[in-house]
Amino acid sequence: MPAVSVRSLLATLEQELAAPTSQCRCMEIYGAPPTLGAAVAAHLARTRAAPVLYVVADEDQSEPRRAALEFFLGRTPSDDDPLAPPLTMVLPAAETSPYAEVKPDRRTIMVRLALLYRLAHALAPLAIVASAAALFRRVIPPAPFARLAGVVEAGHPLDREAFVGALLRGGYCRVPLVDDPGTFAVRGSVVDVFSPVYRHPVRIELDGDEVDALRLFDTATQRTLRPIERMVFHVVRETVATGDADTRARVLAAADRAAYPSSKVRNLLERIARGEEFFGIESLAPAFHARMGSIFEYLPAATVLVVENPEEVSEQARRELGRLRESARRRHEEHPHAPQAPPR
Repeated sequence: MPAVSVRSLLATLEQELAAPTSQCRCMEIYGAPPTLGAAVAAHLARTRAAPVLYVVADEDQSEPRRAALEFFLGRTPSDDDPLAPPLTMVLPAAETSPYAEVKPDRRTIMVRLALLYRLAHALAPLAIVASAAALFRRVIPPAPFARLAGVVEAGHPLDREAFVGALLRGGYCRVPLVDDPGTFAVRGSVVDVFSPVYRHPVRIELDGDEVDALRLFDTATQRTLRPIERMVFHVVRETVATGDADTRARVLAAADRAAYPSSKVRNLLERIARGEEFFGIESLAPAFHARMGSIFEYLPAATVLVVENPEEVSEQARRELGRLRESARRRHEEHPHAPQAPPR
């Protein structure tokens, strides 16, 4: 390929992407350094009305590419809206297999769920960076995920106990003092909630059954930052019932097939009913939903996909698939009551 300027390359790329849908809308660039890929992706993110998904092979490459994308995107005017879409976000890969008897990193799961919320509500960043492993992880499908999200608005009624119940069902932890995402605290007529989609928690001040005020506050000082008109919240873990599947029946069926001791099954079901998080619950995620979804179900149809080093990404994807299959096989040998994931 002859040497070309970045400007002419971007112009050619725009022409290719503007072609009718019946024509090929894919362009390959050979011999390009990673920074050029980030520059091209940033240009596309600025000029097109859809997010750019930038795919890298390895998780270690995600943050450097995100930083490069943000550099090329440049600064944007500050927005006073706490839900304003950021320039870039990383879709992190879970550090553990869903079949391992290890609790996944809670923050990683919440970052993933917060990004899903943004994608589902047109609050997505201009560019999303994801590794092959991050894209492989299945997610709650869009429709049930939307049903599990909620809104609290100033001047509107709010049943405190029903709201607390919704937070607990969504995986939030009740604590004395809120300082981490995915937690909440109740002190009389004040409810503090840290929804992961925000940088700061929100203090809900009630006057009887009505929301008197909503205020962002600082976790370090617990002092108010500023008032807001509405607060949104979503589930903070994937092992929550969506109402599309009978979790109890699925676990019982799997346990019957495996001839699993009834006393252990009862204990397992009781812990699930109480909303407990325990080692190995991730492998039961398919029992909580009618099916498991894909991150691509959340992306707009016009999303531009930029893949850095496609051969390496494909190889990493094959390795990840092999690793997950082996992990699932071992899990079902050791714990045959764990339900198999439904077909895609």
